[in-house]
This record gives sequence, C-alpha cells and structure tokens, in this order.
Amino acid sequence: MDPSSATLLDTAAARSAREHGGLVRSYERGLRELEREGARLFERAPEVSGWSPAQHRFHLCLASELVVRNLRTLLRGSGRHVAPAGLPIPEALPLLARGRLPLGADAPRMVTPPEAFELDFLGELLTSGHADLLALAPELPSLAASRAVIPHQALGPLTAPLWLRFGRMHALHHERIVARVRAARR
Repeated sequence: MDPSSATLLDTAAARSAREHGGLVRSYERGLRELEREGARLFERAPEVSGWSPAQHRFHLCLASELVVRNLRTLLRGSGRHVAPAGLPIPEALPLLARGRLPLGADAPRMVTPPEAFELDFLGELLTSGHADLLALAPELPSLAASRAVIPHQALGPLTAPLWLRFGRMHALHHERIVARVRAARR
C-alpha cells in the first residue's frame, strides 16, 4: 500500500472512531438520564415535541440498533442489501457534511417508539445498545477501509463510516430535542 493510501485509511479510521465515540457517549448520557430522572423522562412538552424524552431515547435505541446491524453486515461483506460501492443521494451529501439533521421529519414506523413502555425496558435497550457499540470498537479500522454500502431509506447508499456519522448525527439531533423538551418543562 502506498503512503498516501495508508494516510487516507488512517484518517478514515480516526473519523470513524470519533463518530463511534459520539454514539457511545450518547448511550452513556441516556443511561445517566435514566438514573437521574427516572419517570420524569415520560413527561412531555407538546409545544416542542409529540414524544417524551423517554420516547426519543427509545427511538434512538431502535435506530441505532439498525446502524449496528448494518455495520455488522458490512463487516461480513455480504448480505441482501450490501453493494460493493455507491454514493449517497446528492441531497444527502451536504447534510452529511454539515453533520446536522433538520427538524420536522417523521420517524419511519419501524423505529417509532410505543406510546407506553416500562423504564426498565428502556434501561435494557440502552445497556444492550451500549454494549453492542463497544463490541464494534476493535472493528473500526476494518469498517473504515471498506467501500461496501448498505442503503439508508432516505439518504441512499452509505459506507460504514457514513453509517457511523449518521448514527452520531441522529443521536445529537434527538438529544437537542430532549434538551428543548426539558427546558420547556421547567
């Protein structure tokens, strides 16, 4: 491998590690919120969001579980949705570069949180999701090196580094909404 290719791979691995770390920290913040706030996580501020902070965290767990599943599939290098290469749709590129999701999108049905659930179940989702992400850490260099893609339903084909970026962006997006809900409840 020539030195410039090695440098690009090192840069991609470092970026993937940062995105991964951001997603891991989101789970850690969720676990601390659960411990600190308990049932208050179910309190809503309808003027800000139709979901409670607990529902936002539940949604994040479901969506991040899909991110992790896609990353594992990309590690295997084969699967029903895996393609050898591809690019996100043109409209997704500025969004991914900016690193921030816009407000107002509806969540797909498969990652919509239920109206009612137990806090203990949310705790289990947060704990298992956190562990699943930590287990991926040793694979980050391999994931960063892969050009294989799996399509995101709105953004188009994403490589593993872009799946990590989306996961972190998505987590921050919902954490900002949760902060606004908390502020409105005061």
